[in-house]
Amino acid sequence: MLEIKKYNVKDEKLKAVVYGSSGVGKTTFAGNTKNSIFASAENGLRSIAEKKPTFVVIKSLKDLKDLYNYLANEKHNFETVIIDSITEINDIIKNEIEKKTGKDMQIKDWGTLAKDIKNILRNFRDLPMNVLFIAQEMADEKDENGVAMKVVPSLNGKASTEIAYFMDIVGYIYVNKNGERKILTKSNSKYLTKDRTGIINNDEEIDFQVWIDKAKDIVVSEDEVVGSIEDSEKATTDVSETKSLANKNLILAKVKAYTTVEECNNALNKLIEIKLKENHLQEIVEAINEKIKSLSAPVEEIKAEDEVVVEEIPEEVQPEGLNLEEVIQA
Repeated sequence: MLEIKKYNVKDEKLKAVVYGSSGVGKTTFAGNTKNSIFASAENGLRSIAEKKPTFVVIKSLKDLKDLYNYLANEKHNFETVIIDSITEINDIIKNEIEKKTGKDMQIKDWGTLAKDIKNILRNFRDLPMNVLFIAQEMADEKDENGVAMKVVPSLNGKASTEIAYFMDIVGYIYVNKNGERKILTKSNSKYLTKDRTGIINNDEEIDFQVWIDKAKDIVVSEDEVVGSIEDSEKATTDVSETKSLANKNLILAKVKAYTTVEECNNALNKLIEIKLKENHLQEIVEAINEKIKSLSAPVEEIKAEDEVVVEEIPEEVQPEGLNLEEVIQA
């Protein structure tokens, strides 16, 4: 049975990506997060050294998988995980593939890379924690003069844009002409940005902990079940059973009206072609055999109480000229 539900936000955990060029303060953006752990692949925590962040060094895909398994399966007090950066993780996986094959990336290797990076990022996203991915920027499209037309997180292939599909917020951090750090989260024609939550504005404070605190105001509840869709296979079975039962009853009514043994024998031969449930067929065969026995009895042995009473088939269910060949097959 498929349930029909009204959607509700089930938790207030944030799943975000922030990206930008080097030195704009992407790591600093995450520096104030409480009870957090950094997956550091860039050795870039110097900018928040005074915060004394908790971290693990990521040098391989296995390191990242080990961290995921720990966060997913072990008891811990971390509320937020920050991967700094997914661009470097992308390069780590690429280097591992080239080391394994002993040659530069081939077409199938790029497919493996895309699959690996998306799978691990999805796994982290699905953790019951706040999740932040940090990335470098790159130009996804350029005009004839080489000027960037669309700026996206720096990942290989489609992963650079597909990452936006499974995260709540994609923010672009930059420094304006006045030397002020800014962030874009609203949809933008030049930068890949989005805010599915609707709580983060372009002028929001550039501090992930502030975002996390704002998300706690989101009203959460379980989805409300408002209906259901029956299983199609079960529904088909129910319809077939109904037809089978209806056909059985029609045939039994016809058997009661037989007046000769020949009619009964013809009916038995024709039953082979009728696709009814086994128990329905058995019941019909027994009824025909009883009818033959009754019709074959010597006339002098037939008593008044043994007379066969032929019940009329209600007019509304008695097709004109009904015979076994015309019974609807189930």
